[in-house]
Amino acid sequence: MLKIGDAVNFRRTLGGLCLILAPLVQVAAQAMSPTGAGSASGVLQSAVQQNARFIQSDSLNILSGILFIPAFFAILHVIRGRGVVLAHIGVALALIGVVLFVFVNGGANLMVGLMGSPGMDPSAMNTLILKALGGSSPVTLTWLGLYMEGLGYFLIGIAIWRSRFGYRWAGALISIWILAAFFNPFQSLVPDDVVDALGVIGLGAIGYRILMMRDSEWEFAAAPADRPATGAVPLAEPAAGS
Repeated sequence: MLKIGDAVNFRRTLGGLCLILAPLVQVAAQAMSPTGAGSASGVLQSAVQQNARFIQSDSLNILSGILFIPAFFAILHVIRGRGVVLAHIGVALALIGVVLFVFVNGGANLMVGLMGSPGMDPSAMNTLILKALGGSSPVTLTWLGLYMEGLGYFLIGIAIWRSRFGYRWAGALISIWILAAFFNPFQSLVPDDVVDALGVIGLGAIGYRILMMRDSEWEFAAAPADRPATGAVPLAEPAAGS
């Protein structure tokens, strides 16, 4: 239950829900995205011919990026042991990737979608689209963000697997999802929906495990090893003369 007045419960529940919802919203955005938007002219054509769908898809994609932010911090909260370093590096890369690819690219796409609304002059936007979205060049900030985001998810998956938190197989699924999305040699045989399902299941399983935690378990996860968590009873000191 999401109790806004209880900080421990609110953070745990919000993090678990976001881990489940963020990849689902991301897949929905991809499914709704118009086809043929791989170039500046394609983006412009999609924005004009399928304007409402174009804007809705991009808005969902931006929403998924917002939901991933508390999800990342929830992962950092529960990962301990051998996965700590990889988790911090992975979350840092994924956060930067979300900012550069999802927010910057999504904001530019949203602007293009608004420019493609009825009554606007979309033909004058080609040069701006090329600069804003980077065209097909692999060295733009938005593409760099995509690569950093993918590497971040891959490291997060390994961190979950190494830390043995929750369902260990979920971490493996997350890493396999990224490898399949970026380097899928069987792309003609394995549909994109199957690849996306790996990420949805892996991240969703971690979110479900967090939701099933007790608030005391969540709070204890944040306590350093040399300091008892709130509510722990310290060892009693022997009374003088006893």
